[in-house]
Amino acid sequence: MTTHSRSSPLCLPAAALAGGLLLAGCVSDYGPRAPRTPASAAPDTLVPIASDFVDTDQNRFRDTTRVVVYVYADSGRYPIPVAADGAFEFRIENPAGERVAAWVFDREQTRAAMRQLAPGPGFVFELSLLAPGSGGDRVADSEGQLSVLFTPSHGSPISARPTAPLLIGALAPTALR
Repeated sequence: MTTHSRSSPLCLPAAALAGGLLLAGCVSDYGPRAPRTPASAAPDTLVPIASDFVDTDQNRFRDTTRVVVYVYADSGRYPIPVAADGAFEFRIENPAGERVAAWVFDREQTRAAMRQLAPGPGFVFELSLLAPGSGGDRVADSEGQLSVLFTPSHGSPISARPTAPLLIGALAPTALR
């Protein structure tokens, strides 16, 4: 037994409309783009992204984190980060506001930390409590607030803090024994 079904007269136009909508959703190289940030634009905003410290030497104390910082020039007008020239300083403070550790990256080190990332140029830094002068990873505090200071080659320093504190110190209370 053979069954035939008749197509509705609206099927062909509906299929054409669906195909047209699918094509309309395709990305093209044409259309509005974010304005290019002029080289003369001064940096004015930092966006630091940091993860909790991790234990890299297996002693049950968190010691290292990676921080990515995007520098923007008038971020309301220029939504793409810039490859700004300058130096960075990072600080970790405990909840009482006392310094736990600090790291300084001069202009040359900052240039070496610049990477081309998906949103645009960004600076990638490894911060280690094991680095000479950092004080070590055996800190009594369980969290710390990161602060970032960028001093551009020309212009005023800019500071920022991520919105949440970072985990530092012992992985578990038994690590302190």
